[in-house]
Amino acid sequence: MKMKLFPLIVFSMIALPSAAQQPAATHPPARDKIVERLTLQQCMGRAGQGNLSLQAAQKGIERAQALQGTAWDLGKTDLTFGQDPTSGATPDNALTLSQSMEFPTVYVARRHQLKAETRVAEGEADVLRSDVRSQVASLYCQLLYHDERIRILQRQDSLLQDYADMAAKRYEAGDVRQSECLSARRMLQDNLLETDMAKADRANVQATLARLIGATGTILPADTTLAPIAVGADAGFCYAQTPGGQLASARMAVADQAVKVARSDYAPSLSLALRTQMVIKGWNPYHVDRSWNNGNFMGFEVGVGLPLFNGSTRAKVKAAKKEREMTQLQLDSQAQEQQEAYTAAVNSMLVARKRMEYYTKSGNADAAEISRLSAHDYAAGEISYVEYVDALEKDIDAQLKRAAAINDYNQAVVALKKLQGM
Repeated sequence: MKMKLFPLIVFSMIALPSAAQQPAATHPPARDKIVERLTLQQCMGRAGQGNLSLQAAQKGIERAQALQGTAWDLGKTDLTFGQDPTSGATPDNALTLSQSMEFPTVYVARRHQLKAETRVAEGEADVLRSDVRSQVASLYCQLLYHDERIRILQRQDSLLQDYADMAAKRYEAGDVRQSECLSARRMLQDNLLETDMAKADRANVQATLARLIGATGTILPADTTLAPIAVGADAGFCYAQTPGGQLASARMAVADQAVKVARSDYAPSLSLALRTQMVIKGWNPYHVDRSWNNGNFMGFEVGVGLPLFNGSTRAKVKAAKKEREMTQLQLDSQAQEQQEAYTAAVNSMLVARKRMEYYTKSGNADAAEISRLSAHDYAAGEISYVEYVDALEKDIDAQLKRAAAINDYNQAVVALKKLQGM
């Protein structure tokens, strides 16, 4: 037994190290390792192809188009076979093929209604597409804003590091108190925390943007500068020309067609039957002559169903008219709300532009000049650290406010363009 176990033990001792030395299996790159640098137009194009909500909306359009084939919904065709053992060439011994149908105008009205419902599905897709484009533009501008925030904070990090080193040297030389050194370290740490927060905000925006455009990795803006969006002359506002207005008009058309469909119930129904003689020769319990040699065609029947009791139809027409009136009131209400929202968006854009112009012109330049002069004066010992810290904080605050002002303006422009249906 010991001689049999010894080769197994030796083999195990040899095999285990060789297995451990095998290279680890390769894994596909992680999702967050894939980085794409895209322009705003590229993001728009990707969203049109990869957004799941837009794909679902397209399926809704295809479904509505498929339902148009249900307009000509004829009833089932009846096939009846009858036998009368007491007679021969009579309609009782025949194979009957019958078909009932609505009056042709009923099917025409239904088809027009289904086409109108298809236009509603297309309008809903257009509204959703406008919303997605607006979200993509907003997120892209936010990415530029967060990148600018990070750049500002990183530039300030080097300035604050110099200030902290300078304060430490002056403290070691006995020129300043320890509180100045601690204050410099605190400002440096606060700036690092703000930088981390800005990076986290950017990561959240990147994740949302990637989901909207159907990307599988991290999205970086191809633009490297935070700049205000160029706005042309105000073209005014016309709700009927926006995707929302066109959707409301399509719903109004559906309501109009619903009235016509309800009225079509006043039309008569039609029926047609064809008969041919068919006698089972082997079945003749009364032994009568059931033969007929002058042809098998027994004739046809045409019927008309008259809606003599149409109280239900009148109620349907009345309800459809009320539905149309409700749709019209909703359309008018939406037009008023959108006009009010457009006026508010214009006012918000004007206020944001005024604030942006201040920080991009005089405000930011003044703060930067004050920071530069204060750094020179502090190094020369002409001002106290309190004055220098105040100048640094004002410079950081001015640069961040400038970036925030540009972003607020861009967001206001995006909201305005969304209301205009652009």
